Amino acid sequence: MKSCLTLGVFLCFWMSFISISAIPLPTNKDVRFEKKLGQNGIVRSYLVGAVLTQAEEEIILKLAKKRGIKKVGKIVTHYMLPSSAKAIRVEGFAEKKGREVSRKILSVTRKGWTFPNAKPGKNDLVLGDFWAGNVYVRKQVELNVSGKIYLCSSVIGMSFEEAEFLLGKFQNKKFKVNPSVRQNSLEQVNWAQPTRFSRKGDLISVGFLAKGEGFFDLQIKDENGILTILQMMQAMP
Repeated sequence: MKSCLTLGVFLCFWMSFISISAIPLPTNKDVRFEKKLGQNGIVRSYLVGAVLTQAEEEIILKLAKKRGIKKVGKIVTHYMLPSSAKAIRVEGFAEKKGREVSRKILSVTRKGWTFPNAKPGKNDLVLGDFWAGNVYVRKQVELNVSGKIYLCSSVIGMSFEEAEFLLGKFQNKKFKVNPSVRQNSLEQVNWAQPTRFSRKGDLISVGFLAKGEGFFDLQIKDENGILTILQMMQAMP
């Protein structure tokens, strides 16, 4: 019953997600990044077809400053998957408190990159062809596995140490697999990119990003330290 409910929620979410694809999908050739370190210590991670000029970056930095990000650490251009609409993400520098890592994030829209009928909202800040809403704070937690730090969005219903134990097991391939789980799907999981860990009763759910685009949701069983992947749901653009 729990498995059916989980699958139903997942399918409902994914169907609503794919319904926004109002313009053509990007090809595999398009979904590539050009990464470089630039002036002022800002990391730039741009799509090949969405590289900002210096003048455009200055507008982005002004928007970020007006919205409360005084020091920008990273500027990213990305697809609004599963469509080929593009957007800009501005990230502040991380602030750490214990295991929690937080940073301010600003989503910026550019005319001509977004959906055809998109317009600035009533409370959006507009500069030229760019507009932005309010900053939000993205919080993540640190997981330490064999001395290496991984950032994860949430750990619910278990301790951080339990999540680290599970992550270590996955990375060392120390788990069993239900016959219904496809091997080729397992090969696409990026075990170094965990997104969440949760436990509710006997049900353990773990999320990972894919090696390309998309993510995976795993339902697992832990019996005396022996992990078994019971089912695996995949969301790919």
